[in-house]
Amino acid sequence: MAAVGGRLDRVMTDCFAELSRRAAKDEIARGAVFVEGRRCRVASREVRAGARLRWFEIGATPTGPGAGSGSDPSSESPSIPVLFEDADLLVLDKPPGVSVNESETAGQPSVVDRHRWVAPHLVHRLDRDTSGVLVLARHAEAARALSSAFAERRTRKVYWALTTGAPRSGLEDAPIGADPRRPRARRVRPDGQAAQTWFETRDAVESLAWVEARPITGRTHQIRIHLAHQRAPVLGDLLYGGVERVRVGDAVVVAPRTALHARVLEIEISGQWRRFESPFPEDLRPLASFDWDAEVSSGGSPA
Repeated sequence: MAAVGGRLDRVMTDCFAELSRRAAKDEIARGAVFVEGRRCRVASREVRAGARLRWFEIGATPTGPGAGSGSDPSSESPSIPVLFEDADLLVLDKPPGVSVNESETAGQPSVVDRHRWVAPHLVHRLDRDTSGVLVLARHAEAARALSSAFAERRTRKVYWALTTGAPRSGLEDAPIGADPRRPRARRVRPDGQAAQTWFETRDAVESLAWVEARPITGRTHQIRIHLAHQRAPVLGDLLYGGVERVRVGDAVVVAPRTALHARVLEIEISGQWRRFESPFPEDLRPLASFDWDAEVSSGGSPA
């Protein structure tokens, strides 16, 4: 908390004893400072006394009046397990509820906020509620290689979803564009961008299905939109026609979030294929007694 009001850079030096005025300005400029849960990049902004400040600085433990106000992102946010790392890549098992590149208004740091000092390059995204494999690049050359692989479709992605109703197995080829009635949403439309997803229903019990999705293109919300288009929306996906709860036998299954998980990512880099896998998340396991520890099926989508 800011003990006294004033310019943000001055308040930062009061709250965090180890910060010089110049260092405070640098931290503000690179987006590491939040005021009342919102990122602020303006050093001259007037901050009221008592305002909640957070400094998401990695690798140091601030002292003084501001200590404990958020310098350690892990103190208030879900931990993010590392699946793999080397000099070029950082592969994370992103938990649900963590934004990839937009910090929450409640002050939680995004994936990018938390790793900007060790792997600052974001080359693909997962929705906030989607869990699973996420790759960051440690330097610009690695970022270019990864970006080229995604752009040239030298990737293979596998998602697992729980849906209400089972989609048609095989290729869904339906273009996706903006939904003029809903600013946050997109929809299938003839004049949209080409979008293809391969679906396979792995198991089902009554109205609940376990679906494997292999997107060939990478449009925003593509899997969710294609499943809704087939009248098999993702459980918990309220934006695209999903429901929060469904009856299975005598039980009512309640989704804690959109039931979509990025299970596998394979990517070709420098002529070699790398494969990264994320185990099925604990928050979705109780929803159905499917074999969540099964291997990813080898058949299905085109390479």
